[in-house]
Amino acid sequence: MPPPAPSTRGRGTGGPAAVGADRAHGRPRGPPRRTRSGWFPPDGARSRPGTGHLTAGPREAVPRRPASGRRTVGDVHTGPAGRTGPAAGRKGRGTPMEGKDPWIRPLRGAVAPRARVLFFPHAGGAASFYAPFARRFPEGYDVLAVQYPGRQERFGEPFVTTLEGLADRLLPSLRRWAADPVPLVLVGHSMGASVAFESVLRLGRDRLTARCRLVVSGRTAPSVPREFPVLDSDREILDHLAGLGGTDPAIVRSPELMDLFLPLLHNDYRAVTRYRPVPDAVVDTPVLCLTGDRDPQVAPEGAAAWKNHTTAGFRLETLPGDHFFLTDDPDTVVRLVAECAGADGR
Repeated sequence: MPPPAPSTRGRGTGGPAAVGADRAHGRPRGPPRRTRSGWFPPDGARSRPGTGHLTAGPREAVPRRPASGRRTVGDVHTGPAGRTGPAAGRKGRGTPMEGKDPWIRPLRGAVAPRARVLFFPHAGGAASFYAPFARRFPEGYDVLAVQYPGRQERFGEPFVTTLEGLADRLLPSLRRWAADPVPLVLVGHSMGASVAFESVLRLGRDRLTARCRLVVSGRTAPSVPREFPVLDSDREILDHLAGLGGTDPAIVRSPELMDLFLPLLHNDYRAVTRYRPVPDAVVDTPVLCLTGDRDPQVAPEGAAAWKNHTTAGFRLETLPGDHFFLTDDPDTVVRLVAECAGADGR
């Protein structure tokens, strides 16, 4: 008999029936608490420094809700220095700053940038996951990250249910960057690699890729047959997530956190499962592929096959680590991305 699914206690929303109704509408009830990776851990947990992943830790390391009331998603943010503070300009839960593009979160600015780097998060991930990477870029790099709907300051918005849909919705935001003479590097990890690839394909149809580069990380090439397991239950998703090495299993199985996090994971996992890339699709931009030497998701030949999806230059770099190898050595990842920004490769 399989172990029971995580409890729905502690949400104060009417018990399991109410939780199921929330998930049916594509979002959880109540605001989550955030960490650098997008969510606050429950009491007695903390974030591993510099990674954004959750690990068991001392109770006092956890940011606490103020005594004056419940903290909402729009009340805090992680800035370029990794500190948590007031989110200036946000009006209420899930409302982006006035005049800002909700799809793009700036992480580090440059007055006259020599290159622009745009990160695409993995399944269940959020823009703030890349804040520690942004701080490591040299001067002159404008670093941003995509913020998908349904997380952090966009918590109240409905999920986008397909990877192609994410790329379609992102395209208007990307056109202005791609038309700029400054090189634009699109960097995607895992699910984010697929969204970045689909985005470059769409920019190519608009003839806007002359200054673009693509970095794919932790993802098998579209031309390689890949069976992604259909994970329907909470337990299957949590076991799979724990097996990737990104999160402490004890925290993954925390009912308090997972009741808020699971609807997002269900959506992203379904989107990945349904994704059917065109096997012979190619971009006309240089491609850098990053892969971990112990990644259970990506075989070496699956990473190397990305060379078949570009008519420009290709480079493959294998780094030590599992599926989340990029958090083990962020300095090397940043150096390789910066090198890609300066390479022509056409």
